[in-house]
Amino acid sequence: MADDFVQANVDGAGKKLQTFSNVVGANTVHAEAVTPTTSAGAEITSPFQIQSNAANVATEATLGTVHGHVDSIDAKMVSGTDIGDVTVNNGAGGAAVNVQDGGNTLTVDGAVTIGAALPAGTNAIGVVSTKTALTAAAPTAVSVGVASGVAVAANANRTGLVLTNTSNAIISLNCAGAAAVLLSGITLNANGGVWVMGEYTFTTAEIRAIASAAASNLAVQEFT
Repeated sequence: MADDFVQANVDGAGKKLQTFSNVVGANTVHAEAVTPTTSAGAEITSPFQIQSNAANVATEATLGTVHGHVDSIDAKMVSGTDIGDVTVNNGAGGAAVNVQDGGNTLTVDGAVTIGAALPAGTNAIGVVSTKTALTAAAPTAVSVGVASGVAVAANANRTGLVLTNTSNAIISLNCAGAAAVLLSGITLNANGGVWVMGEYTFTTAEIRAIASAAASNLAVQEFT
């Protein structure tokens, strides 16, 4: 916006107003100076001081005080600065509280309290534990022949299974309930080949077996 002026009447003999003169083009013009004051007439010397409306607020506040608080908060936002205790008030109860750490590690000093009961099979920090005690059934053994046959019957209560080839022959297994094919699928070498059913091979279906020689012994340990 361009600097301009308006023409006033010639000086009179009344009250004098303080002005500051400056040149606009070829003219010397005057700008009026204004001194802010409080409602009591006291000059405001701080650029942040304000006078509240006594009808609405009985006390006076200063923007300088507010500015100081803002500076204090801003200083605490610097990376690595300890800002003290932080309370997250999740009044809604059902809403989640997300902590965005930029993919870094979130370190918590002291004990962590979990308000609700943890799911079954979890430890104190909520990580699923695979070390759950199992109940072992009585160990058995089956004779596996050169034709496919059922080595372990289906068991809906099964929680684990270990099969050990104690024979001099090779034994192959089929965990899908279909006929076993020699040297296909899970194959146990002679004299100690072992299969331990794991998390990613777990099944409650029947296990069929076939051997490279008749009457091959297969030791069975099932868990329920």
